[in-house]
Amino acid sequence: MTSNDSMSASQARKRIGLIGARGYTGAELIRLLAAHPRLELAFVSSRELDGQRVAD
Repeated sequence: MTSNDSMSASQARKRIGLIGARGYTGAELIRLLAAHPRLELAFVSSRELDGQRVAD
């Protein structure tokens, strides 16, 4: 691995999931995580909001 390879790997976006996303706190976490340059919000889950869309 070269230094360029390690830099690109460390700068790659990490896929994360959020469990228990509901209410104001859940919405704020979704907003912050979706705007984060190094994170990809790949999964959101909430029992109370089962089947509802989170965002487009």
